[in-house]
Formats: sequence, C-alpha cells, structure tokens
Amino acid sequence: MDMKHSRKGGLTGRQKKQIRLVLLLLPFMIMIGVFSYAPLFGWSYAFVEFTPGVSIFKSQFVGLKYFKKIFENSKDFVTVMRNTLSISFLNICCSVLPAIFAIAISQLKNKRYAKLVQTGTSIPNFISWVLVYSIVFMLLSSEDSALNIILMGLGVIKKPLNVLTNEKHAWATQVAIGVWKSLGYNAIIYLSAITSIDQELYQAAEVDGASYFQRFTKIILPLCKPSIATIILFSFLSHWNGWFDGKIYNNTVVIDKQGSVVASYSKVHLFGLFNEERFFAAGDNFDTYELNGVICGSTICYDLRFPELYRHLSLQGAKIIFVPAEWPSARGDIWTLLSQARGAENHNYIVAVNCVGNFKGAPFYGHSMVVDPMGKIIAEGGSAEEIIYCDIDLAYIDKVRARLNALADVRKELIR
Repeated sequence: MDMKHSRKGGLTGRQKKQIRLVLLLLPFMIMIGVFSYAPLFGWSYAFVEFTPGVSIFKSQFVGLKYFKKIFENSKDFVTVMRNTLSISFLNICCSVLPAIFAIAISQLKNKRYAKLVQTGTSIPNFISWVLVYSIVFMLLSSEDSALNIILMGLGVIKKPLNVLTNEKHAWATQVAIGVWKSLGYNAIIYLSAITSIDQELYQAAEVDGASYFQRFTKIILPLCKPSIATIILFSFLSHWNGWFDGKIYNNTVVIDKQGSVVASYSKVHLFGLFNEERFFAAGDNFDTYELNGVICGSTICYDLRFPELYRHLSLQGAKIIFVPAEWPSARGDIWTLLSQARGAENHNYIVAVNCVGNFKGAPFYGHSMVVDPMGKIIAEGGSAEEIIYCDIDLAYIDKVRARLNALADVRKELIR
C-alpha cells in the first residue's frame, strides 16, 4: 500500500530530502554563477581591439593578435616566465609559514592575546591590493619612508634606500608582501585543524614522555596534512591564474566634458636612462581619437623626442596633440625646443603639460605651453602650479597648410 501511494500521490522521503538539499545549495550556486562565472565574459576583451568608452559589441574583433604578442619578443617572454615561475615557486614554498604561525598561536597560554594576534594578522587579507601596495610604498619606497627614517636614525645607513626599485630585492619583496597579506587568514585554516585534534592524544603522548618535537611530528603534522595540502593547492592555483595577468603600462586617459572616457594611450617610447622597461611595457596604439568633434592625438613625456610618432598622428588628421610629461629643469630648454618643433613640422597645435615641484631633490621644469601650427608659443606657464588657458583657431591650421603643407610632401613609403 505504501509503495502504491508513493508512486501515485507524491514524493518519497528520500526525494524530499534531496530537494531540500538542492534548495539549500541554490543560493550558493546562484552566488557562484554571478560572481565567479559571469565575470568570465571578460575574457572576450582579449579578442577585440578594446577602446575605453566603446562597447565590446562595437569593438573590432582581432582574434589571437594579443596572444601572439606574448611570443613576439622571445627575450622578454623568457624573462617574464622566469620571474613568474620563480616568484610562484617561492610563494608556494612559503605556504608552510601559516602552519608554523598557527602552531605558535595555539601554544600561547593567554587565549585573549592569542585571539588579538590572530585578528590583527588576518585583517590584511581583507584589504584591497591597491591599499596594500600603497602601505608598502609609504613604508619602503621614498626617502621619507618609515624604513629609511628608522635605519638612518639608528645610524645603520647614511643614504636612503628604495627597496621597491632594487631589482636584486624584487623577488623577496613580492613574496614578503604576499606572505604578510595572507599569513593570518591562512593560519585560521590550520588553527581549525589543530584545535580539532583530540586532546587525549596530547595527554597520552605526555604520559609516554614524548617531547614537543615528537608531538609535533607524530600528532600535529600527520593530522594537519589535509589542511597543508589544501593551502598549497590554493597557493598553486592562485599563482597559476596570475601567470598571464596584464602588463603594466604608463597610460594617459582622455575624458570629455561629459565625464566619459574617450580614449587611452600607453606610452610608446620607454625612457632607457631610468630603466622604464623594467617596470612598464611599451604601448603599440598610435591611433587618433575624436574629442568634441576635433581629431586629436596623445603622447607622453619622452615621446616628444620622436618626431615620427607626431608625424604618424598628424597624417591621421590630428589637429591637437597632447603631451603630459615629467620633464626635468636640467633639460628645460629641450622641452621648449621640441614642443615648438613638433608643432611647426606638422602644422598642428601642441598642448604640452609638464610637472612642477621636485622629486628626490630633482626639480621639474614646469612651463606648460600651447604651441600653434607655426611653432609659436601662444600660452605658457611658469615653474609653479597654475592653470593656463588660451583660445585656439582650428581654421588657422588650414591657413598654414595652404601656404606650406609639409604633410602633403611626405613620402609615406619611408614611414613604417
């Protein structure tokens, strides 16, 4: 009778239990779908010519173009892979540090102090990486950093150090930052495993005269193996996923008066004197963009020394080229000369915006300026922070080019 009733009228007890379990898991499945799988749509950006402010559905499909770039420069590829694999290996090796830290906390007699230490060391895990690097930069990078103040105050060093820019310390610095951020949080997993160990095992070991080292190797370590394996696996997967993270570029972003991002430009020419190639990847987008109906182009600082870039933008129709820079006072005359030359040789407006103040005792030149199509400075700032502005006549470009149009005489086959 019961069997017939279950077939005709409803669900069995086992089926009801399964449904309850599915309903219990449903919120978590939705959360994983929304926050883990939905963002995977971002992979599609790797296959299009992405421009900030332009929908991905309107972007040009370029296939494997950017994947090919990984292998174009074999020297850079080998260097990137060596650094990535080495740092990843060191981080995986350091995965045992939270276990040691957890064991140390578990042995503290003052449980209130133990909880305080555990909480304090877990907080960094919930801090954004942006804030973490900001804290590290404040502590280690500048002349006035906490590290330099302490070491110089104790007489250990005479000149300030900049640990973050020293390539000899790069691997150790990256690993140390990662350990500091994750130490307390990963220790929680080990503490959970340690506290779940039956206390009778410790008592029996003590009765048998086992030393602390023996208790560690014969009780704690074997019973914590699953937790250790889990942390190492998570660490490996984390660094595996980070292998092909995007490169860092020196960018300038163009925003129109409505507050929308129109375009971005990545610095093409890296400043070899300051070893910029160690910190940034060179850009390869030399295209113009339209700003309030005017075709414009952007360059950055050191690009000013390369006339072919400005010629390329001008041949694409750029009437205004912007140049944000950090140009030093020591080469201030070159700043003025090149800004005027770039305007005069291409018959367009150059808006050159330079830093003021100083960095590590080296002053910036300032003297932001607007140069007209004849190479004449029509507005110029000084060496202090200020706002300069002027009216520009776009029709004047056509007048100048009507008299002497160097762009019309360019042999384009010589420009590669």
